[in-house]
Amino acid sequence: MQNLYVCYVDESGNGQILTTLNHQQNQPVLVVSGIFVPFKNLNLLTMRFLGLKQTYFPPSPPVNHDLNLILHEIKGTQIRRNMVDSSRNIRRISTNFMKDTLTIIESLDAKIAGKIYIKEYNTSISEVSMYSTAIQTIAATFQNFLTSCDGYGIMILDSRDHGKNLNIAHSIFTQMFCSSGNKYSRIIEMPSFGISDNHAGLQICDLLCSSIIYPLVATSFLTPTIYQPNFVKPKFAIVKQNFAARIKSMQYRYQGLGKSMGGLVVSDPVNRKHGGHLFI
Repeated sequence: MQNLYVCYVDESGNGQILTTLNHQQNQPVLVVSGIFVPFKNLNLLTMRFLGLKQTYFPPSPPVNHDLNLILHEIKGTQIRRNMVDSSRNIRRISTNFMKDTLTIIESLDAKIAGKIYIKEYNTSISEVSMYSTAIQTIAATFQNFLTSCDGYGIMILDSRDHGKNLNIAHSIFTQMFCSSGNKYSRIIEMPSFGISDNHAGLQICDLLCSSIIYPLVATSFLTPTIYQPNFVKPKFAIVKQNFAARIKSMQYRYQGLGKSMGGLVVSDPVNRKHGGHLFI
């Protein structure tokens, strides 16, 4: 078990077409990210995260057992709103909660990777293709990471619905059993799908996607005059100031095809910026 890793994957946003008719409700980006956690550290990750929940957001009424705190999920979208709230106290609590969450995963040698899509207005896109490509991108980075440490791993994705789960698993299946050979030889099986209420890793991944990476994307890639202000808030710059450097250092990056690969990869057909702009 020494070199076994778990890759948890969640997303923020959606793969729906962005139009001038739905842009007030439809998010202009899709963020899919994974966090690589050593299996030997899963117990510490879970128990420390439950402790943070109890410290910052104790449920009311109180739970009858500490382990039931896992069922009290704190959504990343709410933390994102809180971190730019008009109330200083609300901002402080949520920001410190996320700072301490990052401290936990940093201390347990976790790494992150992901795929981010910036949407163009009125441009046809395929949600299946976008999400499948994102998962394949994360799987390829995970494979390289596992090779670098002579490890093996499994992937646990946040469950959506049967049809979407089926498409994602099949996109990895075709890469594992293609005639040219298994592209993910160190990933033990097809991705499994978990309910986030039961996985600390999925809950943490949701927090990273929605409350930190999304504001980094909005600040770095979305123009307020083009996209709706409810998705591009000026105060997101504070989130970037607080977290960009730490997220940058947590990426797993590697050299491949003559260039640096892995980490948070951005597909930006609008401004054609690369992922490095997340941290500028």
